[in-house]
This record gives sequence, structure tokens and C-alpha cells, in this order.
Amino acid sequence: SDHDFKTDGLDLYIENGYLRAKNTTLGSDNGIAVAMAMAVLDSKDIPHPPIEALFTVDEEDGMGGAHAIDLTQLKGRKLINIDSEEEGILTTGCAGGIQYESILPVHKEKKNGSLVTFRLHGLLGGHSGAEIHKQRGNSNKMVGRFLYRLSKEVDLHLVSVNGGTKDNVITLDTTAEFLVAKDAQSVVLAKAEEMEKIWNNEFMGEEPGLKVDTKVSEVTDCEVFDAASTANVIAYLELCPNGLQEYSRKLEGVVETSLNIGVVETRED
Repeated sequence: SDHDFKTDGLDLYIENGYLRAKNTTLGSDNGIAVAMAMAVLDSKDIPHPPIEALFTVDEEDGMGGAHAIDLTQLKGRKLINIDSEEEGILTTGCAGGIQYESILPVHKEKKNGSLVTFRLHGLLGGHSGAEIHKQRGNSNKMVGRFLYRLSKEVDLHLVSVNGGTKDNVITLDTTAEFLVAKDAQSVVLAKAEEMEKIWNNEFMGEEPGLKVDTKVSEVTDCEVFDAASTANVIAYLELCPNGLQEYSRKLEGVVETSLNIGVVETRED
């Protein structure tokens, strides 16, 4: 599809009673719930008590609409939330979430050597709320693990690490750039091949698209993280908790607590 969400509107049409958009998704996260509420409001023959329908915006990007509500405008004191996964099921509870940002200052220096671009991609990803219990690979964590193991065998200096686009998506594509001595190229390539085999063995076929790409080129006067900054970033990626932490002790199979390292990005400093 050549649809550009930044510039193109939706070309809507109806097919077999369903509203659709040409060449893209409607993008209506809670569209069914909104349609149900509007159908009740519009109906003349559905019995119901007094209803106030509340619609908010910006849910997936920080709950801005919910934060801005003036609740004094509402008379009702009971809420039925129909932002759920399945029709006919009401959830008597709510998920809480915290977004956190860790900032690691880095100091840079110039070095010569072999520039390695290591990319791990093709993972399944998924929603960090609904699918975190499926133990899918998080490429940010996995690349951190590769860098940690490699740093035990060769002297490396990071240039950048970037992976992920959203906090609530299990990261499926991460690229790390780093500098090593020219005579260390063979060790890097061997370690990349070794880790790809280890990951495939560990996932036992549940990450069928997992792929590792490693490229090497010669550079001079390359701006890199110094040794301490490199060690700090690698240690953080290796040690930070990620994934399912606790199941509910009262509701069997329900995730109570989980974490997702959604976005890693390298900025100027």
C-alpha cells in the first residue's frame, strides 16, 4: 500500500455491512465499542436506564484525552468500560501502566578500526499488554545480550543502538553500530553466528522469522562512545528487567506485572 498516514485521508467504503478503508486499516482501536454506544443512543426500542456516553482521544499515546476530562460534567457514578477484546464480555478491573525514560549520558572520542553494523530483525513482536506472556523475543534485550557477550572477548566501542517505535510494542527490530580493531572482525562474525543459533534453539521455532545481519567496513576518525559509556549502555541493556514478572495469585493465568523495553534510541549525547 502507498497510503501515507501523515498526508492521506481515508477512502471509506461499505462491504457486506462493514465499514472499511481502501489500502489500509480504519485505525479505529475501539471502533466496535464506539459503534455499540452510538447504536444504543440512537435506538428508540432498546430498554435502558439513563446513559451518558464518554469518548476520549489519544489513548495509545499517553491517555491525553482521559487526563483532560472534566468529570463535574457527568451525573453518573458508575462506569461500564467497553474497551475490551471480546463482544459480550465486561472486565471488572483495569490495567495500570507506567511509562519511564532512562537517560544514560555518553562521552565520545575519535577512533579508527572496523565499523560493525549488527541488526537483529524479523521477530514477531506484539502488544506488550496482551501478548507479553507469550515470551516473544525483545530485540533490544537480545542485542544487549549479544553486545555483553561480545565485550567479554573483544574491545568494542559503541557508535549507536536504536530499536523500537512504541512503548507498548514488543521490540522486533534493533540495530547496533560499534567499532572494533581490524583483527577482531572474525571474532565478531563468529559470535553473531553463534548467537543466532542460540536464539533459534531457545525459541524452539516460535520466532520463525528471526534474522541476524552483520556488516563490516573500515573507517577512520569515527566518533564512538568512550569505554565507560560503552560499558554503561551494554550493562543497562543486559541487566534491565523485561517481560513477564508476576502472574495473579487470585486469577489463574492472568498477568499481574510485566515490563517492556519498548524504545532504545541514541541521541547526540
